[in-house]
Amino acid sequence: APSRVATRDGATGARLTISDSGTGAGSYDITASPAAPSATIPSVAASGTSSGPVPASITGLDLGTDYTFTVSPVGGSGSAGTCTVRTEEKPQAPVGTATFGAVSGSAASPLQEVNLTAPAPATGWTLAWTRKDGTAVTPPLQQACTSTETYVPTLVRPDVSTTIVGADLTVTATCAVDTPAFV
Repeated sequence: APSRVATRDGATGARLTISDSGTGAGSYDITASPAAPSATIPSVAASGTSSGPVPASITGLDLGTDYTFTVSPVGGSGSAGTCTVRTEEKPQAPVGTATFGAVSGSAASPLQEVNLTAPAPATGWTLAWTRKDGTAVTPPLQQACTSTETYVPTLVRPDVSTTIVGADLTVTATCAVDTPAFV
């Protein structure tokens, strides 16, 4: 009996195995639903033998999506069949927090240490920080007292050319120093 099996291949790919022994199909057309305009879906030639499965690799699918692939034989007596795969989950946009450290610098130009943090990203993702103007920053930072800066946490996944931008984090360095209480 004909079968089509799909397994996830990396974050945004699928590997299909098409078994149509004895149908005489010369090749297979594969379509994806939902449509995957940036995906590479091959035209697959039959294996030339009626006993071996035919592999097909599909790349460029969107993260966090359930895809149903319809595999239709071209020529021969086979019938169309489907298989389903879900790509790797797309993480939520990062939410950052700021904590303040020591005050340094001079009386004329005091600075406060600002530590920017966000939850650890999933495997394969990297957390990066920028100022609102796009300038990359690496925490901890030194921010002028009483100044306000807006920072943006971003998750980056270069192998699938995906960036997820988080919410703006506006930070005002107060340079407040805790005063010990005397009893």
